[in-house]
Amino acid sequence: MKKGVKWISLTLALGLTASAVLGGCAKSDEPGAATAGPSGSAVSAEKTYNGVDISKEVKIKWMGVGGNQQDKDAVLAEINKRLKEKVNVTLELDSIDWADWYNKYNLVLSSGEDYDVIYAASWTDVAVQTRKGAFKDLTGMLEKNAPTISKNWTEDTWNESKIDGSVYMIPSFSDEYNWNGFLYREDLRKKYNVPEIKTMADMEAYFEAIKQNEKEMVPFKPATDESWTVLAPYVQEKGDQPDVTPPGILSMQVDDQDGSTLAFLSQSPIYAEAFKKMKSWADKGYWPKDSLANKTESCSAFKEGKAAACQGGYWAIELNYKEIMKAHPDWEIGSYAAKVGGKYFPKPPSIKNGVAILNSSKNAERALMTIDAIYSDPELWTLCMYGIQGRNYDIDANGAKTLPEGAKSTDYEGTYFSGMRYKLVNPFKGDPSSPNAALKEEYSKIAYFPKLGSFVFNSEPVKNEYAAISAVKEKYNPSLSLGLVSDVDKVLADYDKEMKAAGSEKVLEEYKKQMQEWLAKN
Repeated sequence: MKKGVKWISLTLALGLTASAVLGGCAKSDEPGAATAGPSGSAVSAEKTYNGVDISKEVKIKWMGVGGNQQDKDAVLAEINKRLKEKVNVTLELDSIDWADWYNKYNLVLSSGEDYDVIYAASWTDVAVQTRKGAFKDLTGMLEKNAPTISKNWTEDTWNESKIDGSVYMIPSFSDEYNWNGFLYREDLRKKYNVPEIKTMADMEAYFEAIKQNEKEMVPFKPATDESWTVLAPYVQEKGDQPDVTPPGILSMQVDDQDGSTLAFLSQSPIYAEAFKKMKSWADKGYWPKDSLANKTESCSAFKEGKAAACQGGYWAIELNYKEIMKAHPDWEIGSYAAKVGGKYFPKPPSIKNGVAILNSSKNAERALMTIDAIYSDPELWTLCMYGIQGRNYDIDANGAKTLPEGAKSTDYEGTYFSGMRYKLVNPFKGDPSSPNAALKEEYSKIAYFPKLGSFVFNSEPVKNEYAAISAVKEKYNPSLSLGLVSDVDKVLADYDKEMKAAGSEKVLEEYKKQMQEWLAKN
C-alpha cells in the first residue's frame, strides 16, 4: 500500500490530564531560529556568569514529569560537561511518572525534598502552589541571573504567566500548538469505507468498523492517565472552552466571556452528554475494560498494530509519527484534530508550560542561571530536548529529524525539559509529510487567545474546599471519562453530592467573584 498521510482538522483539546496535555498535558510546541547566548554567559577565568561570581561548584536537582528514560544518564553526562563550563553546575535529573502524577507532584512540593527546579504549568496548579509558598519569586533576580531570558521574553509572555503581579515561573518562549485528537490508520478507514473523519461521530464510525472487522486489534487502547484523551475532543467539539478554567474541575462554554456558563463537571450538560457517549463506546468494546489499570500509553499499542488509533496531540505526533512510518511503511496515517465549538484552535497562555524554582532551594540564583544557560546555548538546548545526535536522533538531507537505526523515540524524549520550549532555536526543518505540518498551517489561520486565558484563580480564600473538590474529581473523572461505570446518571449524582459536601458551591462563588473583578480591570 502506498505510504501517505491524511490530515483532518476538527476539534482541539486541552490536556485535561497530564497525557492529554503533555498529551497531554504537558508537550505543545516547536522552536524557531537559532540565537547566540548573551555576552558573559560562559564561565570566564574568574568564573563569572553575567558578572556574577560562580567560583563555587554547586549541584542542581531538577524534576520533570513524564517518567525517567533509558538514555537519561548518557545524555545527562553530555549536558553536565557543558553546564560545568558555562555555570559551574552539576545537574541531577529525575522525573515523575505519569501514573498518579498529581499526587506524586504535590508530594514533592510538600515533603521538603531538596529539589531546585521543577516543571510548572497551569495544569499542575502553579498558581495554587505559588500561593502556598512552594515557588520562589524571581522578579528581582532575572536581569542579573538570567540575561538571555530577560533579553528575549516578551511583555505578553510575562503578563500571561505572572501570578499576583510577580514572576514565579519561567514560561516557555514558544509558539504553542495546542490541539488534541487522534492518529489513526487511514488505510483501514479507506478499506472499510468509513467517511472522512471530520467529527467525533466520524471517529465513532471508524471505531465501529475496526471493532467489527479487525479481530486482532482494539479501536483504541488508552492508559489510565490518558482517560481524558477520548473525552476532551468530544466536549470541546460541543463547545467546552479549554485553557480558561481549572482542568477537570470547571467547564465553561466557548462563547462565554463573563462566566455565565461556569459549571462543575458534575453539573455540566456538555459533560453529562459526553460521559454517556463514552460509556456507550466502552460498552461497545472500543477500548479494554481494564483501561483504568493500563500504564502503557496508547501510541505504543498503535505502533505495535494492537490498536487502530492513538492520542494525536502535537507532541504525540512529533514523537511517534516517524517511528510508526519507519516500522510500517505500508501504512497510511491519518490525523483528526479538534477545534473548540467546531470553529477555533485557542492559543494557550504562556502559564501553560514552564519551570519554577522551589522556595526551599539553597541555590536559587545558580538554578536560574542554569535555566538561562540552557536557553543561551543552541547546542546545549538541543541536547537537553532531543538527546545525543547519532544516538537519539539524526538529521536527514532535507534537515528533518530522523531516528538512527535501532533507536526508539522513547529512549530519550526530553520530557525532563518539556517546560523549556524555545522558538529561537530550531535545529530541524519540519517534515512536510507529518500531520503536524498541515495542522500548524491550519492553526496559524484560526487560532485565537481567549480573553479569560490570562485569568488566574486564587484558591487561597477557599483553599480547604479547593483541595477537597480536587480530591473528589480525581476519584470520579477517570472512570467517567472512559465510560467505565455502570450508571452514568447515578455516578454523576454521587459525584455532585460529594462535590457539594466538599464545598464546591463556595468555590464557585469565589471563582465568579474573582473573575468579575478581573474582567472589570481588563
